[in-house]
Amino acid sequence: MVMISVGKVTKPHGVKGELKVIPLTDDTNRFKELKEVFMTQDKVNGKKVTIESYKHLKQFVILKFKEFDNINQVEEFRNHFICIPESELPQLPEDTFYRFHLIGLKVIDVKGNYLGVVNEIIETGANDVLWLKDTPQGKNILIPAIKSVVVKVDMEEKVIVVDPPLGLIEE
Repeated sequence: MVMISVGKVTKPHGVKGELKVIPLTDDTNRFKELKEVFMTQDKVNGKKVTIESYKHLKQFVILKFKEFDNINQVEEFRNHFICIPESELPQLPEDTFYRFHLIGLKVIDVKGNYLGVVNEIIETGANDVLWLKDTPQGKNILIPAIKSVVVKVDMEEKVIVVDPPLGLIEE
């Protein structure tokens, strides 16, 4: 089973077994919809727990699990990930992808020239940016992830086709 991290525990919150969590999802309301999650350090083996309640606290989420009712029971979960099976991810609209699905995909231009592999996706506020590594020039390449540049994402072939503006990629 492939596990997807939706949060990372920072520390216990209060004395009643709540945990302070950094959300690793764009939609923090997703925690309201979740019933069961896995607490894990390695994103593979985890302890299945049931969410009893959640609330927002600034940029964090405070989670309470039915299985725990005091700080001593949750202290061991510092730096654990809160994961769900990939099969439980919400379906996305057409031509929309989860970022983790794009990491590692090969990127070529519309002429078929190899540009590199997606190493990371950077959030800039205006739009996401594909950070390519393993480029022919041996340099990092940053490609704006906008419809006018990203022509096609082929998940079966594991390739992204781009039409970068002139001057974006050094010749």
